[in-house]
Amino acid sequence: MDGWRIMLLVPALGRFSSGGMRRGLPESPRWLAEHGRGGEAQTILDDIEARIARRIPGPLPPIERSICADDGQRGFADLFRGNYFKEH
Repeated sequence: MDGWRIMLLVPALGRFSSGGMRRGLPESPRWLAEHGRGGEAQTILDDIEARIARRIPGPLPPIERSICADDGQRGFADLFRGNYFKEH
């Protein structure tokens, strides 16, 4: 008869563990920049860069412009074209 309690306990544990993991994730800098919160986006990027700099020896490599930096209007089918999908 205690099976129903287990059925309720398992999803609850998943919810609480995912909430804890989510708390440690920063907001997307790209999303923040697109919504006029560039200062917050830059702070998050600076923090990410500082963490990487502590892990690798020597200076960080220079930042390269992304090949997909455009108007942001892409569809699902674009994943299978051009620079996103190259056959090796």
